Amino acid sequence: MTQYQEYLSLFGVTPQDLQKLLSIALSRGGDYADLYFEDSISDNITLLDAKVSSAGHHIDYGVGIRVLSGERTGYAYSETTELSAMERAARTAAMIASDNETIKSPEGSVGILDTKRHYSISTKEAENSIEKKIALLYELDEITKQADKRVNKVIALIANSVSRILFINSLGESYVDERPMTTLSTNCVMEEKGVSESGGCSRSFRKGVEMLNSTLVAEVSSEMISRTSFLFKARQPKGGVMPVIMGAGASGILLHEAMGHAFEEDFNRKAISIFSATMGKP
Repeated sequence: MTQYQEYLSLFGVTPQDLQKLLSIALSRGGDYADLYFEDSISDNITLLDAKVSSAGHHIDYGVGIRVLSGERTGYAYSETTELSAMERAARTAAMIASDNETIKSPEGSVGILDTKRHYSISTKEAENSIEKKIALLYELDEITKQADKRVNKVIALIANSVSRILFINSLGESYVDERPMTTLSTNCVMEEKGVSESGGCSRSFRKGVEMLNSTLVAEVSSEMISRTSFLFKARQPKGGVMPVIMGAGASGILLHEAMGHAFEEDFNRKAISIFSATMGKP
C-alpha cells in the first residue's frame, strides 16, 4: 500500500469521493477549490512542584474545504468524513464564495503524487510511553535543583503530536504529509539575596519522541540555569535612542511585524500598502 492509499483509507474516502466533493465546491462558479484532510493526535504532560500536575490526550480529525471565486473566499469544514457531511461542507463553501449562479462544474480527475516522508518518527510504543516521559521530567527537576541551589521551583512540559495531512485541489494535485512535533519546555524560579528571577528554555523539533533523552534534558537544564542566572546581573538601561542589535532567529518576527506585512502581495495589488507606489523601482 502506498502512502497515498494509506491516507485515503485513514480518512475513509476514495478518489471518486474527492472528485465529487471538488465538483460540488465548484458548482457555483468558483475558480479554484481544495480539500484539506487532517488527523492529529497530541499528548502533553506537565511536572510542577516535583509532581505530575496535568496530562492530556487530544484528537483533531476532519476536513476543511476552501473555494476561491475572484477575490471572494468560502470556507467550511466537517469534523467527520462521512460523505454526506462533507458534501454539505462543500456546498456551504461554494455558496459563501459564489454570486448565487449555479453552473455545471468542470470534469476532472485527482492526480496522485506519492511523497517522501520528510521527518523521522518512531513507531516503537516503548519510546512513546508515558512512563518514559514522566521519568525524564523528574530527571530534569532533580538535576536542575542539584546544579544550582538558588533554584526553588521547576516547571517542565513534554508535548508531542503527529499530524497526518491529505491535500487535494481542483488543479488535479494531491499531496500527503506526516508531521511529527515534539517539545521539551521548562521554566524555573531562582532566588538570590531576596530577589527572585524566572527563566526558561525549550527545544521543539519536527521529530518523534525518540528525540527525548537524558542528554537533551541536561542541555535544556543547563541553558535554563545560565539564562536565569544572568538576570541577576541585568541592569535597567538608560532611556533614549540607541542602536538595536538583532540576532538570528526570533528577531525575524520583529522585522516581519514592523515592515513585512506591507510587502505582502494583496496589500500591494490593492494599492493600500505604503510601498505600493514603489513596486518595480530601485
